[in-house]
Amino acid sequence: MLKNKQILCFFSPGCTYCRFAARKLTIIQERMNRQLPVKCFFFGSEQDIKKFWKVAESSLFNYQIIEAKVFFEISGSRLPSILFVKDSSIVESHGYVSLNQENITKFLY
Repeated sequence: MLKNKQILCFFSPGCTYCRFAARKLTIIQERMNRQLPVKCFFFGSEQDIKKFWKVAESSLFNYQIIEAKVFFEISGSRLPSILFVKDSSIVESHGYVSLNQENITKFLY
């Protein structure tokens, strides 16, 4: 079940594909009719992140701003970077294209 499972998203406020991924997560969450265990990480300003959510037409997922250096050390060079994490271990890594409801459902349940 959901115990100790999270979907960690590394989004850049100015990244078009990051906005697409946030919107995709919103649509999947609505289709599943349940709150997904999503936590988003950004670098940049609070103002840029507020604009990100608005432009993405996304739900406001739980998020945290971290230093750019740390952000890229964890996320790698690909954006968006979406990590499925169980018990502090990365189980799967996805980008915008490979993120879908089927792999989220399989991971969570």
